[in-house]
Amino acid sequence: MSNNLNGKVALIAGASRGIGRSIALRLAQDGADIALASRSTDALETVAKEIEEIGRKALVITADMASDSDIQAMVKQTVSTLGSLDVLVYNAGILWIESMEDASIDVWQQTLNVNLIGASRAVHHALNDGGMLAQKSGSIIFVSSEVGKVGELGMGAYAASKHGMLGLMRCIGLELGPLGIRANAVCPGLIESDMSDRVLVELGKLYDAPEDKDERYEWAKDFDPQKRVAVPEDVADVVSFLASNDARAMTGQALNIATKIP
Repeated sequence: MSNNLNGKVALIAGASRGIGRSIALRLAQDGADIALASRSTDALETVAKEIEEIGRKALVITADMASDSDIQAMVKQTVSTLGSLDVLVYNAGILWIESMEDASIDVWQQTLNVNLIGASRAVHHALNDGGMLAQKSGSIIFVSSEVGKVGELGMGAYAASKHGMLGLMRCIGLELGPLGIRANAVCPGLIESDMSDRVLVELGKLYDAPEDKDERYEWAKDFDPQKRVAVPEDVADVVSFLASNDARAMTGQALNIATKIP
């Protein structure tokens, strides 16, 4: 446990489970008070109790990342309740697997609205309503994906949104670097989670993977140099570093975590 974020406030968009939950708990262990945002309030309440047990403050915010007004309200509530906004982690995201032959305009629009446009609006409001511009400091961290670098079968909309997120992050890093605000991204590959359970079922059909869940994860290990499937805490550890002053010389960077299947 470190104390790199003592006195800081972190807002985690998409914090109800999996990677988002692990990031929230890790940043609380680092000393930050945490605002938790998601559409799933019940799950957020559970995470909030875990954070309070660590000894940090937790704020639960119900917000839809496809809604600009919800995002603005989320940022304003964070500042009005917890006093500031120092770290923004955008982990909200949706994923469908479908071929381009079957691609739906609704799937594309929803994916881009949440994964990419929502990320851009969260940054916009963090800079203005969140006070990052005024305080001339802040760390913005996007949870992108290795799919956002190299693509994947059946993930056209998701890959496009995550590629776009990385381009956005690099532009933000260039624009805001002189103002003391950093922007970076983590790019997880296969991480053991509810989403990966679903993804492996669909991708398993394309790659002739075993049908049994445990056997699918064993199969997936063959694509990783360390022969392991990463867990959400592996991502949280890297986010913790990027949020802290230890990463003060880093902006515009996209760090891979674990390996995706081909």
